Amino acid sequence: MKSQLLVFLSLFCFWTVISEQMPKNMNKEEGLPEDVLRMIAQADIRSINDLEDLLGVEAKDSPGFRPTYKIGVPLRLGRNKGPNEHSGQMASSEGRSPSPLAVTREPPSQIQPRSFIAGNAKAAGCKTRIVSVEVPRYKVDPTSVGFFLWPSCVEIHRCSGCCNTRTYKCIPSHAKYKPFQIAKLTFRYGRKELTLHTVSIREHLSCNCTELARHHPRFPPKYYRQSTDN
Repeated sequence: MKSQLLVFLSLFCFWTVISEQMPKNMNKEEGLPEDVLRMIAQADIRSINDLEDLLGVEAKDSPGFRPTYKIGVPLRLGRNKGPNEHSGQMASSEGRSPSPLAVTREPPSQIQPRSFIAGNAKAAGCKTRIVSVEVPRYKVDPTSVGFFLWPSCVEIHRCSGCCNTRTYKCIPSHAKYKPFQIAKLTFRYGRKELTLHTVSIREHLSCNCTELARHHPRFPPKYYRQSTDN
């Protein structure tokens, strides 16, 4: 018994010495510096390219990244245009004739006084509306919390509205998963790393008012009365 205890104590001391010599953040991401987060919060970021320019790093594609496309052109193309392209665009714009459909705006009319008479209320019908949804962090990296996402929320269509009675509810009848290109900022050993990820978020396409499922007892009420009598 004493020999086993000595062996255990020796192994414990050996592991303590080894763990102190090993780097603490060998396989963990370092925390995000406050000055970098403050700089990001105060900057006007409208795209991932703006985030790259602000941080001074270039985003890398993650292993499972699939770039999203819009009108047949990748989103990351056309970042920097050459001087020839700019001059060609200016020449084409200068050579255009004014559009015959141009309409001059009329001067603003006098401000009408506010009416304090209540109008007829319109029901908020059951349909899809644009709402802001937070990007699920676990879909980007479920094993860590020390990272920053941009954008942190996106706009999608979700069902909302009221039905005629409380027994009906506005629910989606058709839905799909819409992919979004998300940038993930991490710090490893004091170095900034920016990677691109594709996150799919459920979006509603159409809605309808559906009757809520009512709770039906498993057995008729007569059965419960007989069981209580016994």
